[in-house]
Amino acid sequence: MTALVLVANTINIGADLGAMGAAAHLIIPVNFTLLTLFFTALILCLEIYTSYRTYAKILKWFALALLSYPLTVFLVHEPWGTLFRATFVPHVQLSFAFLFIITGVLGTTISPYMFSGSVGGNGRGKRKTFDTKRRGARHEKIYPRNAHR
Repeated sequence: MTALVLVANTINIGADLGAMGAAAHLIIPVNFTLLTLFFTALILCLEIYTSYRTYAKILKWFALALLSYPLTVFLVHEPWGTLFRATFVPHVQLSFAFLFIITGVLGTTISPYMFSGSVGGNGRGKRKTFDTKRRGARHEKIYPRNAHR
């Protein structure tokens, strides 16, 4: 199970880095591979050489970029009826490209939650006890150090 989580997380991180490189390539006319390697090196340097508190502050400011999504609504000049219809009634095609994109979107959004739920959700709220009477211990039951979590 741990190997599957490792593979899934590696693929998700690679997809995210690739998306960052592709998005930057739309703005900067630099090779996609170089941009992806730049973002990889930048993130690694920030994680290794800055404190957690500093890195969290940097990421909070980068999160402001998410405001570009609702702001885009006011900048595009599209027919609103078409936009609302496309939002609530999906356009499905049985082509390789469409199925490839849907698989990628569903895979990168659902798989981390499935893995974290199956790994971290076991035994929550239950206190485990171990009977030590058979081994000759003085106390009837002992509680492991982190069983209360």
